[in-house]
Amino acid sequence: MTTTPFVGRDGVLATLRAATSAESWVVFVEGEAGAGTSRLLREWLGDSPDLTLTCPPLERPVPWAPFATVSDDVAAGLGGHTGSGTAPGRLGVMRRLRPLLAGLVVVEDAQWLDPDSRDLLRWVLARPPHPLRLVVTYRPEELAVPGAPLGPLTTPLPRTTVRLPPLTAADVARWDPNAAVLVTASGGVAGVIAELLRCGETPALAALVGARLARSRGPALATAHAAAVLHDPVPEETLAAVAGADGLLGALRAGILVEHPHHRYGYRSPLAAQAGYALVPGPVRRRMHLRAVAALRDSGVPAALARHSRLGGRPADWLRYAEEAAEGCLAAGDLEVAVGLLRDLLAERSGADLDLLRRMVADPRLPARARVELGADLGAVLIDRAGHEGEGRWVLDQALKETPGEPPLTARALAALGFPYLPPGDLAAHRDYLYRAARCADEDPAVRTAILANQATLLMAVGDPAAWPAAERLAVLADAPGRRQQVSRGLCNLADAATWLGHYRAAESFLHEGGRLAVGPYDTASGGTRFRLDWARGHWPGLADRAGAYVDAAEEPMWASEGNLVLGLLALARGDRHQAEARLHASGLGWASEAFVPVVAAAAGARIRLLHATDDVAGAARLAEEAVDRIRAKGIWTWGAELVPWAVAALTRAGRPADGLVAEFAAGIEGADAPIARAALAYCRGDFAAAEEAYGALPRPYEAALSAEAAARVRVTEATRRTPASTDPDRRAATQPGSPAVIRPGSAAPTLAEGLAELGAAAERFALLGAGWDAARCRHTLRVHGVVPVQRGGRPGYGRLLSPREREVAVLAAAGQTNREIADVLFLSPRTVEQHVAAAIRKLGVASRADLPPSP
Repeated sequence: MTTTPFVGRDGVLATLRAATSAESWVVFVEGEAGAGTSRLLREWLGDSPDLTLTCPPLERPVPWAPFATVSDDVAAGLGGHTGSGTAPGRLGVMRRLRPLLAGLVVVEDAQWLDPDSRDLLRWVLARPPHPLRLVVTYRPEELAVPGAPLGPLTTPLPRTTVRLPPLTAADVARWDPNAAVLVTASGGVAGVIAELLRCGETPALAALVGARLARSRGPALATAHAAAVLHDPVPEETLAAVAGADGLLGALRAGILVEHPHHRYGYRSPLAAQAGYALVPGPVRRRMHLRAVAALRDSGVPAALARHSRLGGRPADWLRYAEEAAEGCLAAGDLEVAVGLLRDLLAERSGADLDLLRRMVADPRLPARARVELGADLGAVLIDRAGHEGEGRWVLDQALKETPGEPPLTARALAALGFPYLPPGDLAAHRDYLYRAARCADEDPAVRTAILANQATLLMAVGDPAAWPAAERLAVLADAPGRRQQVSRGLCNLADAATWLGHYRAAESFLHEGGRLAVGPYDTASGGTRFRLDWARGHWPGLADRAGAYVDAAEEPMWASEGNLVLGLLALARGDRHQAEARLHASGLGWASEAFVPVVAAAAGARIRLLHATDDVAGAARLAEEAVDRIRAKGIWTWGAELVPWAVAALTRAGRPADGLVAEFAAGIEGADAPIARAALAYCRGDFAAAEEAYGALPRPYEAALSAEAAARVRVTEATRRTPASTDPDRRAATQPGSPAVIRPGSAAPTLAEGLAELGAAAERFALLGAGWDAARCRHTLRVHGVVPVQRGGRPGYGRLLSPREREVAVLAAAGQTNREIADVLFLSPRTVEQHVAAAIRKLGVASRADLPPSP
């Protein structure tokens, strides 16, 4: 079984270790059910306890129950004293058990401790043996006396109480990317989160809530039921009104409900409330929902009133409140709730306000696909309404296009499905969608322009030469009535597609004209393309700051994906592996089934390099296969240009055949006007000189330098093979991982000096770009072969300025990397890194490495 991560408890562990430095002490660990007290003890104490006493949750306390399972001898020593006994007999048992309570003793779940065992522990603590280190864990919500699991206690030993707080989203982010959702649903309870991730359900939480409800009676149980019906924490008065009784104190004592901020009360978490709701009897539920409507009527929360009206069996009230709630959610931008309410209203087929539905379904703030689907539902509602059949058919004609085997969609929706960037559908399907959209489109200029824009974008994406005349036809429509916005959008999309191909001048032109025509948020539509252009052409100074600001301002992860891609590529080039991993994940690798296909492909190529850097050969090959499968499924191989070279390297390094992939890539881009893809194909075939020339002509200086490095490593490898004495594995491992070492027939035998000189030149090219990791990799190989770069005019003095190496180290230190991690990235010793960090701190005048700026 996979062990769940131990997160969010570093502070508690530090407190425990600081408080237990003496030879004898008592520590109380307080944690609600599922908080992770047992896991905390394992991390803190390991297997070192001399005695562990576990208190069983018995309906009726049994004397000495925790000791009964210690050993057969101890159980035999209890004799007949496990039931009610005389005082002398009880004292005799206590004397026999007392010697066990020495050294390190752990008592778990002391809330279930029987009175006799509790008395024994207090007796021992009053005059403790030496040494005695006692750890007592308990659930505070189940104690008769809050904070006192052993009752009144007198002891000379130092006492410490630590409490396990709920996990935060920051804690859980180290565990799962959906941290915020998990923490909200679970209340930050570690055990509940673990159950959710393991099986998608929370049986232990349901059992716990059920057991506590089963022990409750009267007003306390009614209050617990009311809290489950209300779901969200509410004031005491609201609970009492819905429960029809005042049992809050009893529900709190039973551990069913807790106090939330602002004097509100409810279940510990939404999942706990859900578990409680499932146990409320049907008639009680209905009555309480109706009471909730009365209690919340003045609250101004129509969504809650709609829910309670519907579940209370009042459809007319539900309809009125749901309409009000949907309109309010639209106005507030809560589109997910608004769409859900609209679907419910339209599914009702009768009674809803048609004018309101028409207005809301057409609201431009709704997602396009939601508008299409809701429009179809509205048409069905209109057909069912007397006097509106004709209008309903007209709405359906506008919203739907029924064809066998396909969803009924409008021409605009078909055009949207022809837009190829998202995963569903392959190239043939996208072409067919656009063909059908053009056939069924009416004379609406915006619709027809949208179709033309997507047709041109698809042609450009695959490198079809017909894209250029299509782009010209689109551009001339800019001044026609009703077309400007769609032309602007289309030109921005053409810029993006041209950038993936390597047509940078055309991309710049499309961006300029698209921005000139823009009537909406141009920066949102074009910012990612602009950053990729700057990355590709080596315009890196200030790029991280610009892309970071763009990502921070993006309202949706989708629109931030290209900015995150560029930030990930920059981080990889400078050697910040943690940042690279996070940004590549955010660019779409973490949600590839919904992300832009070319962005995910480029991110996968970068992450393959990252995995190679950590020698995760199997992981790199696995990612390569997954990423290539996505390109293969889409059928647009021009988007594989930033993936396939690294996928070939990954497969080769893992000992898997890669020739088939190279051939498939070559066939996929045959005839395409795709300069990057052609350069990538040369790299895949091991023709690094041709790849360097092709990348340089684009220009893509970083990939050109990578190609030069690969060519140099081939020379070094070939020359080293001619020297039998070369047994150093570092000397033998000279090529890019997985890159085929190819010397063309008829070429002169390479010399080691030539290869090393070329490698040194590649290092300088990387350094000028700001690719510190790549430069360090080249220089490491040079050092392995005894080549030390010589500074012209001697080593320069930098005075109070950072040297280039100090700057590289400072950037990585500011990003949170340890000295060892920096040493690994830059091929230095940890001691050298330590010296560079100290120099940077001194020169920049900061107090510690934590204060180093991200861009010194």
